[in-house]
Parts: sequence; C-alpha cells; structure tokens
Amino acid sequence: EGLFAAGEVVLLTGKPKSGKSAVAVALAGAIATGQPFFGRSVEQGDVVYFALERRQSVRRRFRVLGLPPASPVWMPRGSLSIVEDAVAIIEGILGSGRVPKVIIFDTLARSITGMDENSARDMGVVAKAITQIGEAFPTTAIVFIPHTTKEGDTARGSNALLGAVDLEIRAHTS
Repeated sequence: EGLFAAGEVVLLTGKPKSGKSAVAVALAGAIATGQPFFGRSVEQGDVVYFALERRQSVRRRFRVLGLPPASPVWMPRGSLSIVEDAVAIIEGILGSGRVPKVIIFDTLARSITGMDENSARDMGVVAKAITQIGEAFPTTAIVFIPHTTKEGDTARGSNALLGAVDLEIRAHTS
C-alpha cells in the first residue's frame, strides 16, 4: 500500500550485499501470505520469482519465512533471456490459469543474458520485452533486481531501461 501498485515496473537496487534479494523474498512472502510488508498492507496473491542467482539461498529464505511447499510462490527452473523468452514466460504463466500479483526477476543481469547493460539499444529491446510482459499482465507488478555501479548510487548500465520503469527502490544497510 502506497509503495507501488499493480501494473507498475519496479527496480529494486542497492550496493552488493545490501539485502536486495532478501527484501525481494520478504516482499514475495508477504504477498503470498497476505502479511504486511514492512508495516504496509499488501494484496494477497500468487508470486512468480525467477531466482536466477543463488537459487538455494532464495529457497532457504522462503523456508525461514515459513512458506509451505505448496505456497503460491513459483520458482521456475533454468535460465532465461527476457527478450528471447518473453512469449514463453507469458504463455507459461497464462497456462497456470492464475494471474500473479508480482513477477520478480532476480537479477536483471541474469535475465538479459547475451545483452549489453551499457547499450541503450540493447536496453531499449529489454524495455520492449518488459512492456510486452506488462501488457499481458496489466494487474501484475514486475520487479527487477539490477546490479548497481561500484559506487552503488544507481543501477548499472544504460539509462534507457529507466524509461520503462515506474519506480526505483533502493536497499541499503545502516
């Protein structure tokens, strides 16, 4: 509530080891169970979580949250390219008969295999694929976890991606 809404595209950024994936798992768990997320109410529903890095850590975090094995969090296996696999992602989710509240791609770099984060052209193609997925699921929020620059002050790569994003949330340690 008040953080981001259905249909929005969100970047969850932060320096390495700032807890980006932990925050994403907590968000997924809150939505799957309907529990508050950092004191904010959520609309309960299904979650698709593409754990493309450290899959076992993500699974462990879900267990720690107490999510049952049959929870509404799906973790598709394997690697993907959001550009090449956009249609397959859409068809796979539609084939489930359920519309998720959020789709999380952890991380952006692993979901754009073979593309150059620093290329405005490549990131424009990525933005088009994000738009395609968003149009297929207009009531679903889409969250990407990009790596940041070494300074940690912004998402790494071309700013062309920011044009496809509604909100950037920054994770940081105190």
